[in-house]
Amino acid sequence: MTSLNSTVNTVTERIQVRSAGPRSDYLLRIESARDRGPQRGSLSCTNLAHVTAASIKTDKQILTENQ
Repeated sequence: MTSLNSTVNTVTERIQVRSAGPRSDYLLRIESARDRGPQRGSLSCTNLAHVTAASIKTDKQILTENQ
């Protein structure tokens, strides 16, 4: 396996350190949203209609269930 260019590695490490706090907050928000479940019911009819219209057949079935 080839090792990562040292400059790319240094920049990557700095990004990881700098973004650790915001990333942690983001992951907590995502986990909280997942625990709450789908929020399709809070979308206006127009928004849900546009999302559904642009989806493939199997996704349309999932989107229209249990609103």
